[in-house]
Amino acid sequence: MLSAQYLSNCDTGSSGCGGGDTLGAYNYITNRGIDEASCTAYTSGTTGRTGPCPTTCDDKKASTYSNQ
Repeated sequence: MLSAQYLSNCDTGSSGCGGGDTLGAYNYITNRGIDEASCTAYTSGTTGRTGPCPTTCDDKKASTYSNQ
């Protein structure tokens, strides 16, 4: 499963918390990649906010896409 939180945090052009843009999100993932859900837990649904694009997973291991 892919990380919805990573996508919301890192893809600032697809309005993740504003309803989303499916094609924009798909293009982001295709061009840059995305971490698995086990790396970055989804929290925007409870907070209504995104955060910075993570460089490490929640368990402090390096993000697969930390250079994005």
